[in-house]
Amino acid sequence: EEIKPHYITATKPFLKKCRYKLCCAFLSASMIEPFEDTVEFEVSIGNYGYKLDEGVCPQMSSTPPLKPMWDGNEYYFLPWMDKKPVVMVDSEWEDCNYRIETANLLENITERLEIQLATLKHVGKKRFEH
Repeated sequence: EEIKPHYITATKPFLKKCRYKLCCAFLSASMIEPFEDTVEFEVSIGNYGYKLDEGVCPQMSSTPPLKPMWDGNEYYFLPWMDKKPVVMVDSEWEDCNYRIETANLLENITERLEIQLATLKHVGKKRFEH
């Protein structure tokens, strides 16, 4: 049976949430094809950090727009020099640790059982060889 949308909306305030912060430092941007306009990079997690989404608080999630400079050979680069841009995106997601912890526990049990089974097979072969 499908859960009705109004039940989902009603329970959202009671869900445990985890906050995450993504921090990105841009060291260089080179080998850019010839380009006449400015270039900027945007970082997002889901809709968090996406500038065109009005449903999420605006954030400093993009580098300042710069016009690429020619490298003297074939490509262009962004002249950040000593001022490397850093962008940060704050996001909030439903806490799903309880599901991840259970899955990790089951995976660890499976790995241990496989190792023990391989050891038993090895010991059993040695007994029959003597």
